[in-house]
Amino acid sequence: VDKLDAIVGESKVSSVTTDNAPNMEKAWGILESTRGLLCNGCAAHVLNLLLQDVAKMDEIKRVAAGAEAITAYFMGRQQLLAWRRSTRSKKKTKKAQEAEAQRKKKQELKAAVFQNVDNLVRDEDFWMKGEQVIQLLEPIIKKLQLLESDHCYISMAYWAFRDLLKQPIYCDPTFLVSTAKAILVQIEARWNKVHTDAMCIAFFLDPAQDPNGFVGKDRKNSKKQIRKMAKRLGYTPEEVDQAYHEAGVFWNLMRDWTPKQRRIESRSAPLEWWGDERDSYPVLSRIARRVFTMPTSSAASERNWSAHKFVYSDRRVNLGLDKINMLISMYWDRLEKPLPRVIFNPAILQTAVTSEGDDDEEENRIHYEAHDSDGEENYEHEVLA
Repeated sequence: VDKLDAIVGESKVSSVTTDNAPNMEKAWGILESTRGLLCNGCAAHVLNLLLQDVAKMDEIKRVAAGAEAITAYFMGRQQLLAWRRSTRSKKKTKKAQEAEAQRKKKQELKAAVFQNVDNLVRDEDFWMKGEQVIQLLEPIIKKLQLLESDHCYISMAYWAFRDLLKQPIYCDPTFLVSTAKAILVQIEARWNKVHTDAMCIAFFLDPAQDPNGFVGKDRKNSKKQIRKMAKRLGYTPEEVDQAYHEAGVFWNLMRDWTPKQRRIESRSAPLEWWGDERDSYPVLSRIARRVFTMPTSSAASERNWSAHKFVYSDRRVNLGLDKINMLISMYWDRLEKPLPRVIFNPAILQTAVTSEGDDDEEENRIHYEAHDSDGEENYEHEVLA
């Protein structure tokens, strides 16, 4: 934190978003008690872990295995056809004869694979189960997409998990009942781990949220946590009491809103709303504006950090030779061309990575010349720096 303060200025860092490892949670406590920072886990990471838990369930595993077999078969057909064409010749050489023998063995294996895929394709129960599995995963995937975005407030993380906990497809399932109920158990387990004070306070202070949308005793606890947060942020005893009082006034105001008025108030982002209402809530608005700067995922935090051109370590922006070659191989494979031998000048790489454009918004790109095995054809390829 001291190094970051030296880069961006003292007291400019207001929150920390990390993954959800146990050692990180202990680090949060130290930072919150000694630096007055707001700490939170990556909500998107929790949903990724939830998907991993769900993928281990028997019904999901069976459908996924069948889908992988079908996908692998169809994705590999072009390579098989290209391999067969490469062994054709008017006059068979010794090398071609060996290739022919390998082809026959491969054809036998291919026939067995085809039979398995053919059975899956013709199995109506497989496709029905596949559609049901997609329906079970869809709510989680949509929430993951939301929480990984840059314009998502931390209050939405609370809403997302609360919405998953109340999904009829898990609470009152009509198909794959045991699997759906098992998913609900996993959602509850992950919710207990991602459920933080900062997230509850954000939901409490978000004018777009339903006041009755809290889970359990979170509403009462959130108001108490506002007092604790004010103390942790170094506010005076008078300011702490005032923040608690303003929280009660704001809460009662929200409860009096009609649905139409709530829709009108929700047109403004929480940060904008609290900026406009700073005169009505002079202390609480300071806490709210700090809370709503917290991203919902570590990916969004890193993108925000990079957008302001802050680099903690120069080595993190340098791509090594192995990774460069891997990227070129992947991009070249998409063009469905034979992979060329890649030649590049490391000096060009260093220049491209370290160069910065003042007014030019175009992305830096690295150009490489690639030659085929005979050195006859030249290709020019671009890789993002």
